[in-house]
Amino acid sequence: MLFIYVLSLTRKQFHIRKNYLFHFFPFIIFCILIILKFYIHGADRIRDILNAGNLFSSLEAWFFGILVYVQFFSYTIASLIIIKKYQVEIKNIYSTIEHINLSWLNFVIFGLTDALGRKNKVFFFMD
Repeated sequence: MLFIYVLSLTRKQFHIRKNYLFHFFPFIIFCILIILKFYIHGADRIRDILNAGNLFSSLEAWFFGILVYVQFFSYTIASLIIIKKYQVEIKNIYSTIEHINLSWLNFVIFGLTDALGRKNKVFFFMD
């Protein structure tokens, strides 16, 4: 969602297109997988899953965790690249760009990245 928001801020005449729906496919596939995995079990197994809170095996959880990080950091890098290109583009078009400033968006992106890293201790230099 943040990536599409960045696109909406940096593109003239931005319109949501059908191809933007592809960005939601990983989420939709994950939701379908959860529903299928949950409802293929009997009532006793579902109760055990709810009590334990473990729908996925440790390997599946690790795999999905890696996918989440890859997706998050890919969209973060793509968003930062788009913002940087936009800043270069507006410098070439306008003589004064004080009123066109997306540094707040960089701050939001870096803040989200830092929060995710601290929560899951992604960065090795943090305690």
